[in-house]
Amino acid sequence: MAQDTRINELPTSYDDGSEDFIPRLLVVGDEKMLVSCLIKDLEYKGLLLDTAATGEYGLARLREYPYVAVFCDMEAADPDDFVNFVRACRKISPSSKVVLICDNHGKKAAAEAASCGAAEVMEKPLDLSRLRQLLGDLLNYDRDDIAEITFEPPEGYRLVRKIHHGGLYAVFLAEKEGARYAIKVLIKHLFSMEKLKRFFREAGVLAGIQHPNIVKIYEYGLSEKGGIPYIVMEYVEGKSLQEIIKGGCIPLEKGVAVLRQIAMAMEAMHGHRILHRDIKPQNIMVGDDGEAKLTDFGIVHVLDSSLTATDSILGTPAYMAPEGFDSIKKVDERSDIFSLGIVAYEALTGHYPFSLVSIPGAIDSIRKERPPEPMKVNPRIHPLVQVIIGNMLEKNPERRYQSASEIIRDIDEFEKNKYFYRISLFRRLSLFLRYRHCWK
Repeated sequence: MAQDTRINELPTSYDDGSEDFIPRLLVVGDEKMLVSCLIKDLEYKGLLLDTAATGEYGLARLREYPYVAVFCDMEAADPDDFVNFVRACRKISPSSKVVLICDNHGKKAAAEAASCGAAEVMEKPLDLSRLRQLLGDLLNYDRDDIAEITFEPPEGYRLVRKIHHGGLYAVFLAEKEGARYAIKVLIKHLFSMEKLKRFFREAGVLAGIQHPNIVKIYEYGLSEKGGIPYIVMEYVEGKSLQEIIKGGCIPLEKGVAVLRQIAMAMEAMHGHRILHRDIKPQNIMVGDDGEAKLTDFGIVHVLDSSLTATDSILGTPAYMAPEGFDSIKKVDERSDIFSLGIVAYEALTGHYPFSLVSIPGAIDSIRKERPPEPMKVNPRIHPLVQVIIGNMLEKNPERRYQSASEIIRDIDEFEKNKYFYRISLFRRLSLFLRYRHCWK
């Protein structure tokens, strides 16, 4: 059976045990140059490196963790026992690749051991370029094409087809007892401790918030074969907002309806002290029935958690709030609101509001520039809707909407007063002047 966690057994923390499932390499013996090279190469690859002084201790470590590869220096054990060591490795962990390291005197013993299932034999002194190439072949961490990714779904599910793949994960369409599901799979050779924690925290967040505008999660865990992290999620029949707006702006009524639903999803999230931090058209699914759902919580941030309390920038730069580029610690609910403002502008005008010449250019534009007035880009946009977008795109968080509930309130006001002639002249003038400074 796959190791999994059901909704009624969700842990409250992912700091106690996630490390057990991080891809690891094991070096058996005292090969300092090898260890030094591996540490340098793996530092940014997100894998862990363990060492064992003897073959016996190495086998003990292999029983404890699912190592991707075992590098074994023949000096760590009697060469006559090396065949038995390789056989034991293969028996304990058939998926682990065994790489033997020998000097000139150990070639014969190494060749015999290799015939028992070792993946490679390397001679001393080590050729570092060959080592790096071998490491890439063993781990496949340089492959962008994951068309051949093999994933064995949890019991009862049948994979239908792959519906998405990106740099970090793939999504499969699956069926179980006549129902359809989306299974999100983290690409094994790319996941690190931090990525795994975010991945499973996404599962915990989604399972803990039951809301019609947030994709549901049914179960998650590690596949029985290969220990691949997965999340079984609700499958939405429809398209992402990104796909919808590729053909240009969407009708005002439909755009406002999507905006209100995503604001409701944000209201539910923020009520649980959770930020999404990557709100963009790709992460908004719109069903064939018009129901919008927020998805992809991979970099979600719990406000009272220290898990991602670093100064690294997370999110998609083109949809980030100005304060997000300064420090992650300055990000709060209002940052999600700014991101939604960019989405709303793009959806209703068909144009991105800031410069997209380059990432640095987009960052500088978001921080300093005012976008064109929406009504000048798309005359069909209602003045009240323009006010709502302007309030979301305030560069100063203190002048921005302070909560998603305020967005919902003003959208509801728009629905009641969409016929502008019903609004008094004074109210029209105040709306015209309000947030006028947001636009060019």
